[in-house]
Amino acid sequence: TRGAPSMSTGESWNGGVWLESDDRKPVVGRLEAFHFRNEHGSRQWEGEVVAELRPSSALTVAIGPALMKATRVAQWVTSVEDAALPSDLAGHYVFSGFEQSEIALTARVNWIFSPRLSLQLYAQPLVSRGSYAGFKELERARSFDFLVYGPGQVALDAATDTYTVDPGRGGSGPFTFENPDFNFKSLRLNTVLRWEWRPGSALYAVWTQARENSMNPGRSDLVDLAVAHRGVRGVAQIDALAEVARAVVTDLEPLDAHVGDAVEVEAVLETGDVQRARRRRAAVGELH
Repeated sequence: TRGAPSMSTGESWNGGVWLESDDRKPVVGRLEAFHFRNEHGSRQWEGEVVAELRPSSALTVAIGPALMKATRVAQWVTSVEDAALPSDLAGHYVFSGFEQSEIALTARVNWIFSPRLSLQLYAQPLVSRGSYAGFKELERARSFDFLVYGPGQVALDAATDTYTVDPGRGGSGPFTFENPDFNFKSLRLNTVLRWEWRPGSALYAVWTQARENSMNPGRSDLVDLAVAHRGVRGVAQIDALAEVARAVVTDLEPLDAHVGDAVEVEAVLETGDVQRARRRRAAVGELH
């Protein structure tokens, strides 16, 4: 549990596979899959298929979908302190069954116009839905035992979208928490134009946009993104990369001195891969 008593998680298993066709060919295919499960019945799988096209030595286009499905027997929801419970517990630690589905489509373009001029494009629409059902609380510390809330103990107020729970034990009395269901949609677009305008000095022109929206939990589409505002993260990336460009141009230092800057630019284009890596680590470490 988060900052609270330890609990048993049981044994777990995970594995993955990665396949790639001959990368010397003008068309290359890649397949990646990952699976996790534990003895309590929680499981997660995800897969990605990528087709990479190379019409010429200067142009590479890669596109492919990624899917993820997770089922968790006990997903943490919230906690409420209660000194009336045993000291090794001292609170109500609320969990729930959890189902999550996610789909994304990632496209990348790398176009080299000349040894000094190149363009990189990245685009990724993503939809992720999560639903919680069967609320319960940890019965005692260092266990995987739960007290399931009955129909008379938990109720959803549709007007405020909050749950009220009467745990039936301890001294805290009823408590509330927001409906944890979510329907997250995002659209990320990044463009990086790199021009080495003189030996050892490079200028980056960057355009990036990140739209995010969590409206309409019952609907999984990207329509709501049309009215969403650009994310703060995208603005911060623009500012940071602008500083990189100004530093390179102003200092006139050799390009090797800005290897870290180049990595930062590349990181903008790898958002989807980073998210998937983090999700896998979370599945292995936190899926109960």
